[in-house]
Amino acid sequence: MWFSWLSQAVIEWIPVVLSLILIYAPQLSTFVSFLVSSKKRTSGFYWILGSLVGPVWLIPWVCWVWSGWAILWRLDMIGGKGFPGDWGWARWGRVWTGWCFLESVFILYHAVQAFRIQASRPPHDLPANQIELLFLRILQAGMDPLLEMEDGPDTELIHSENELSEALVDVGETTRRGESLESVKSPRALRLVRRLDTADPRAKAFAERLRTWFFRMPWESIKKDNIMEWVAWSAFNSSVDQVAMDPTQKASLEYAVDLISRRTGTIFEEGRTNNVEVMRLTLDRVNIYHRPLVLYALTAVINLGCEAWCRAYGMRRNTIKGIDYMVRIPHDWTPEQGREDKNREPIVFLHGLGFGFLQNQIVIGRLVKRYPSHPIMIVVQPHISMNLFNVNHLRPISKDQFVDSLSSAIEHYRFYDLQAEVSPSTGTKTDEVETVDRGGVVMFSHSKGTVGHSWLMKDRPELIKRSCFADPVVFCLWEGDVCFNFVYREPGNAIELLMSYFIGSELGIANTISRNFNWSHNTLFFEDIPHAHDPSRTAFFLGGKDSILDAQLVKDYLERHGATQCVHFTPSDSHGSAIISGSTLTKILKWLSGDDK
Repeated sequence: MWFSWLSQAVIEWIPVVLSLILIYAPQLSTFVSFLVSSKKRTSGFYWILGSLVGPVWLIPWVCWVWSGWAILWRLDMIGGKGFPGDWGWARWGRVWTGWCFLESVFILYHAVQAFRIQASRPPHDLPANQIELLFLRILQAGMDPLLEMEDGPDTELIHSENELSEALVDVGETTRRGESLESVKSPRALRLVRRLDTADPRAKAFAERLRTWFFRMPWESIKKDNIMEWVAWSAFNSSVDQVAMDPTQKASLEYAVDLISRRTGTIFEEGRTNNVEVMRLTLDRVNIYHRPLVLYALTAVINLGCEAWCRAYGMRRNTIKGIDYMVRIPHDWTPEQGREDKNREPIVFLHGLGFGFLQNQIVIGRLVKRYPSHPIMIVVQPHISMNLFNVNHLRPISKDQFVDSLSSAIEHYRFYDLQAEVSPSTGTKTDEVETVDRGGVVMFSHSKGTVGHSWLMKDRPELIKRSCFADPVVFCLWEGDVCFNFVYREPGNAIELLMSYFIGSELGIANTISRNFNWSHNTLFFEDIPHAHDPSRTAFFLGGKDSILDAQLVKDYLERHGATQCVHFTPSDSHGSAIISGSTLTKILKWLSGDDK
């Protein structure tokens, strides 16, 4: 009886399984290829794969097969017939089959959304003038002394990085005022950057780091067309052919390639090496792995519980210009206290990728409990929080929307008080120009949250009184480590596997990172940070075992610019340690309170 039933079931399941394979084909091929990779894996990788990732990934397969079988051939099973033995099917059958139907419908929804996300986005709208300045600035990073310029009638010498920074700040202020970029001199006159020698350690180091974008292929194998392919993507989010159609963009492309050639001391061979691939984050295929609807539902329920806990401590949800905030303002707090008393300063927290409040409940709980006298604001970001049931799950916040909304929220709650008046304690009068201390916020950001932090800092720096960056992904983005480690790296241990499956390949997060990541907007240079040398106003927390960013590289970059006292480096910390109970979180909380000793 058992053999007859089992053989019949297998025959009937075949078309159902085949239909699922067709729907899952892209994900299945990627998943299988990563399983059979030649990369060395730890025992922890296989343990997590077999005990957690594998079973979760298989849930939709089981539900689809069961639903298809029930619909097509075994509808009578729902009533308890057609199964050998009494398994209590009549009692649980409807619940089980109903859940399987929901999961099966979600498979179709997920497959459609994953297909839609694959479409590339329009090219970046950053003017060619700014692109050239950006590349020149990148090539100056790590140069001590700076790049020298060849003598010539059209050459403008830059004697220090500060002078270069002033030019870039001038561009930023000009665009923020809405003025024409024609008033800012293009660096095209700097075309005669003196070429470094190939033996120069600075040239070697830059070439070595640039190889990351080409999956660490030998530098000698990278030809001119390969470099152009990377520049066209990083500068314009386009292919070389698309850029070539615009004379202005084409000139900027050639200029950037020429700068790279001189910075690395390399005269690139014409043509292209076919086996040299380049990471083009927003143009390459998006890797998305399905996860069951029940996981999203469980995450949503827990996050609702976390939000209810926050409400019990006085936090309230508010929407300002399309973005939700959880805000708690002490009943006796005043804007004057926020400006003058460190124990009353407003704190704004920007979390990173993951599960939203669930993942950040420890740090949120510590903030709410430890600082009852401080206003606390948490930016709700459903697009990076696995919040499937939020209308903005697949609608990432743009830079302009984020800055407009957050600045409006800060001004709405008078954390930055536009109503402040000049008084002996808050302002001075110099040369008949009144300056007023309007306050500002203490901005605390982690990982992907540092991107929004940098957006506000570059566009509305006056709103930020003090800044705390934990595991910042915005520095040295041109190096390629963050891009490779989070999106392209094949996981080799348990942590990498968990991060790759549960975070990196989630529908909303993958859409945000792989289709809505503006490399030029998200890069933060040291010179963009107000009070960057003041340890009481700026702090950077880095972990030596960070698996996403090269913490040592970022540390060196910051310290090279003189921020040694602002950098807090813990060799044993991994990515995320800053928001988990431990010594690093304790240090952060002390710093946020104004006790930086």
